[in-house]
Amino acid sequence: MTRSTHTLFWLGLLTVGAILGAALGATLELRYRNVADAKRDLTSLDLLLVEETSRSLQSVDLVLRSVQTKLLADGVVDAESYARKEAGHEMYAFLQGRIAGLPQLAALSLLAADGRLIKFSRDAPVPEIKVADEDFFRALREQSADRAFVGDPVEDRASGTWTVHLARRVTTQAGTFVGFVLGAIDIAYFENLYRSLRLGDGGGVSLWRRDGTLLARYPRIPGIGQRLPIKSFDGMLDSADFGTYETERSLDGPARLVATAASKDFPIVVNVTRTFDQILADWRRAALTILGIATLAAVAAAFAIWTLVRQLAAYEELAVAVGEREKAIEERGKIEAQLRQAQKLEAVGQLTGGIAHDFNNLLTVILGGLETIRRRLPALPHSTDTARIARAADMAVQSVESAATLTHRLLAFSRNQPLDPKILRPDELVQSMTELLRRTLGEKIELETRLSAGVWRIRADPNQLENAILNLAVNSRDAMPDGGRLTIETRNVLLEDNFVKTLSEAAPPGAYVLIGITDTGTGMDQATLERAFEPFYTTKEVGKGTGLGLSQVYGFVRQSHGVVKIYSEVAGGTSVRLYLPRHEEHIGTAEGAVVAPHIQTPRGAETILVVEDHEDLRQFGVQVLEDLGYKVISARDGPSAIKLLEMAGPIDLLFTDVVLPGRMNGRNLADAAIASAPGLKVLFTTGYTRDAVVSNGTLDMGVEVLPKPFTYRDLAEKVRRVLDA
Repeated sequence: MTRSTHTLFWLGLLTVGAILGAALGATLELRYRNVADAKRDLTSLDLLLVEETSRSLQSVDLVLRSVQTKLLADGVVDAESYARKEAGHEMYAFLQGRIAGLPQLAALSLLAADGRLIKFSRDAPVPEIKVADEDFFRALREQSADRAFVGDPVEDRASGTWTVHLARRVTTQAGTFVGFVLGAIDIAYFENLYRSLRLGDGGGVSLWRRDGTLLARYPRIPGIGQRLPIKSFDGMLDSADFGTYETERSLDGPARLVATAASKDFPIVVNVTRTFDQILADWRRAALTILGIATLAAVAAAFAIWTLVRQLAAYEELAVAVGEREKAIEERGKIEAQLRQAQKLEAVGQLTGGIAHDFNNLLTVILGGLETIRRRLPALPHSTDTARIARAADMAVQSVESAATLTHRLLAFSRNQPLDPKILRPDELVQSMTELLRRTLGEKIELETRLSAGVWRIRADPNQLENAILNLAVNSRDAMPDGGRLTIETRNVLLEDNFVKTLSEAAPPGAYVLIGITDTGTGMDQATLERAFEPFYTTKEVGKGTGLGLSQVYGFVRQSHGVVKIYSEVAGGTSVRLYLPRHEEHIGTAEGAVVAPHIQTPRGAETILVVEDHEDLRQFGVQVLEDLGYKVISARDGPSAIKLLEMAGPIDLLFTDVVLPGRMNGRNLADAAIASAPGLKVLFTTGYTRDAVVSNGTLDMGVEVLPKPFTYRDLAEKVRRVLDA
């Protein structure tokens, strides 16, 4: 063997070893990256679920607090006055109203100090039940602190459903313990939420109480309500709010990667898991590909010992192939990460939008029934019973309107509804939020309001404005961990050209209403201040902020034709100022309260075709229109409506839901109807605006829409306006 051959031989061996080693290293590195990506994704999803679960429990807890407040306001001073709540319909109606708008809240109950049920939102009269053996009864009876208790899951043997109770003590102003207020949370609500995440085969989400009691899981397994012998997450969560670990055995068998996170407000833990078979499926395919390529390269390198030219050529080709392969893997990783993020956002949007659509249908029927009751009451002989019915109907209407507000906020979060601006007084809106803000900020934050007299009216979406103020208040609270002062002010201002030129977005000079939120917190440096409105930009720790708060405030104010300005210094606090244009046109009394003029309900005699797949909602619309004098025919879907258009003769107005069963939606139906009858007027109705008549959050040109839920007067006025247009 010549020296050159010897050199080539050892060079070949080194080359083959390097190729195989590089392939093995690449596969191990790829495996590490796959597991690290899975940990990061599961942790992000877990933190989102913990926050969503905490918000759901906080919503129920706010209802329990409102019941406590109601009891004290009604004069509960001892056990006897509390027990008298068993009689009468007012408290039963109040409990029913509190449940409206919270899909996770199945029932509300009032319990005496001895565990006896005295009021129940599901049944009247109250069944004879005592719960003295329940864990929440034992815990809260001895507990003096005013905090909620999460109980063990309870199964309804008749229906097979599971509920978890969130309970609070009821004490008088003098500190006397008189009983409990109890909220039953439907576990199916959380299971449906987890199902919507589409984790794939092998993925799972479980909800635990901090002591290891299983509250909910999807996919469901035996053991709900039990303390199961799994790897404890207490040791991990003692030093951090979240983390990941690997387990060889899981609740349903195979080895899994587990992301665990604890709520800061309730003793609950959410685990998100995926099996390693699921996590490493793509890695195994990639590893086989890499090893196959490496083997071929090694054979080529060995053969190149005898042929220097071919060896060099093969080596160069291999280097190019490996480089392209690594680049392709990197690009694929980026695309997959973007796709996962888009799928998660789409899942949240579909979940909230779909719920809101069905919920708006139900709210419209409920609101229609209540309005029918209120319209019929004046014709009845006046008595105490009719007065009580009127008050009950008014309370129920208020609850339905509150539920509608909640639905609108869900749609606003998922970007599925246009703004619904109204003429309002900003000082009255801030004043109405004071109690909520104090509870949100906590005892360490001093809240001060400076509401100027004679503040102008503005035209803005009140729900979105409340949400903006609340978002800014929560940001200020987080910037004052050791306490401080939050000041909210409202006053009239005139923006001049010199000031307008300092703003990042163009705005016309003129009359504006200033809503200022100022804190004494840590403040922001210049670099942070310049990026404050960027979506997903946040300086908070992982899990403590989404980076969407200020961007949502900015988008809402700009869409309302206003501007936002931030003033901040490090250690000097932050002031966020919302400038909303003054609304010149208004109708008011001498005291300044906004009063709508009395307008007679418009009527007509035209022929209207009503198309709605929801039976009760269709009957409500037909009844209202017939009461107004119109000739009405109805259909439940597009094909049936087309047949009626062909057979019924001239139709003046098509009133159709946008979302219809089958392939023909409301927009398709309207296009077909107008094609056969060019003069036909069309009015759409919908409770979910991510559909065929809305683009980029605003209605298509020339489209008339009556949003759900709508009232008797809303339908009457909108139909008349469209017919007269």
